[in-house]
Amino acid sequence: MLERIFQRRDVCDFIEEILSDPKYIKKKNSNIRNNESFVESQQSLFIFLDALFKYAVIIQDEEYLDNYVVQIKKLISKVDDYVDINIGINRVIGSFCALKLGIDDFSSYLNKEKILKYIYDKYIVNGYLFHGYSGVYRSQISKYGMVPEQYQHIYPRFIEVQKLFKKHGLTVIDKDFSKSQLHFTDSFLMGCFYAANAPMYFSKLLVGFDHEELKNYNRSAYYKNNFFASFDNLNQLMKKYKFTDNEKKFVIKTCTDLWKSLGKDNSSINIILVKRSSLKMNYLNDITRIVLSLREVDLEVAISKILNPRYDDISIVGRIDSSVIKFIEIPNYQALMDLRGEQLALMNKEKAMNKKLNNAYGMVSVLTILGSLFITIGVIITIIMVSRGM
Repeated sequence: MLERIFQRRDVCDFIEEILSDPKYIKKKNSNIRNNESFVESQQSLFIFLDALFKYAVIIQDEEYLDNYVVQIKKLISKVDDYVDINIGINRVIGSFCALKLGIDDFSSYLNKEKILKYIYDKYIVNGYLFHGYSGVYRSQISKYGMVPEQYQHIYPRFIEVQKLFKKHGLTVIDKDFSKSQLHFTDSFLMGCFYAANAPMYFSKLLVGFDHEELKNYNRSAYYKNNFFASFDNLNQLMKKYKFTDNEKKFVIKTCTDLWKSLGKDNSSINIILVKRSSLKMNYLNDITRIVLSLREVDLEVAISKILNPRYDDISIVGRIDSSVIKFIEIPNYQALMDLRGEQLALMNKEKAMNKKLNNAYGMVSVLTILGSLFITIGVIITIIMVSRGM
């Protein structure tokens, strides 16, 4: 259902608006955990995708989707603070759950409890955890499942790159390559973030440095799959810290090889979904307290305690079988823009066709009028001729 939602015209229109309108960059509270930060309008985009994911998992009904998209678009467009946007989304989700369950009275504790337990069942008990990854590994994961650090074919060379940067007093690669772990999050939004920057150690090297110290540093280069801007960042960094020519060549060659092996020029935003139940994380220890709090707090506050993320870095050391894995592929930045362009081209084609049809209809109408006029004139002439005895 989710991929169909992503292809809707109203969804594509709004994504294009988010990516092109500066107001979506200026919203408040753009910082996230682990000292990471979104670039440009990433947070607006990912919070929109997150709201669509929650609809697909919780509401699951095409009947209400049009109205839901309208309300979520309005929230993200009009509200300037992401905290308030999130509260608003949870309120909207609660109202649509009530609609689906046939509940009219929001003041009743029993009705609020019914809505809350429904959301808990869909999103937690039968919900998912998320892992952002490079899509080039999809066939391998589909066949063998997820194995901790199965992407380590180039690790030895990156350990050397890491040592070179430390030698120059820089810690731009903070990954411990000796650990074999898989990292999950309970937030679809953060799953999108990690997927857009996968693998994180690579994106941090290319765009994660303090850009204020460098001229024309492009923080969005990796997210936009921009090879030249990404490597210009890297070159500036090495030049500033006086890497030798041989060191530069080794770093550039290693990074270029990884970029190519990832198919980064055209890579999408790829997310793996794993059922919470398969990792024994399909419960909240405080759910009873959350339900009881409905006597004192608004429904959306209690919903937030269920839907808001709690675990940004869930480490898994064992293999995850392919049978419990689902894949989501979201078009990358350029593909999203191209998709919007295709939609506009189609709309323009339809308009042109309608114009031709209207013009054709107009010509037919004129000919019909002229024909009627000629018939009328002919009748008048005939009447005159008869009246004159001609």
